[in-house]
Amino acid sequence: MVKIARISSKQLLKDANALAQESGQFQLLGKDLAVIDGRLNKVLAEELRDRIVDKYHEFINTDADQLQNRNDSMVFVAKEDDGRYGVHVIGHEILYDEFGTGTLGEQSPHPRKNKYPLNPYNSGKMIEFDGDGNGYWFFKGEIDYGQPAGMFVYDALQELSREKRQIGKQILKETIRKRKWL
Repeated sequence: MVKIARISSKQLLKDANALAQESGQFQLLGKDLAVIDGRLNKVLAEELRDRIVDKYHEFINTDADQLQNRNDSMVFVAKEDDGRYGVHVIGHEILYDEFGTGTLGEQSPHPRKNKYPLNPYNSGKMIEFDGDGNGYWFFKGEIDYGQPAGMFVYDALQELSREKRQIGKQILKETIRKRKWL
């Protein structure tokens, strides 16, 4: 599951109260904030899901033989045990696509690869090394040096992290305008 970095409750409350006052509303209470925070979490999770799907489709729509027929991947939003929404990304090749493989993956490594229990690049029984020390294996009878990290989840999360406060403000404006918390 991808955890979305939250907008701090303190910042959310400050933004919510400023927008409420601009709209001529009363100051928001903690329970109002909880409703807004829950709605914001769901909207951010859905936005992240959509961005991951878009980026993954861009990534797999290349000419690389390895990336064809990636029909088993799924990206969805689900409510977690703690009541928050999370984004799940599953599929047979998803880790290879996100983090890269072989020499090409090693040349453009994923910045978060070491945070997960993944094998090092160019490791495994099938890896051979050329005269320059580049790891390769055979795929469909041809030499394959792997694939660069696609980083579609990482990139989507970085984009959304930069925009989450603005998205939060938009959600607050809509909520205050519609008075959905009452």
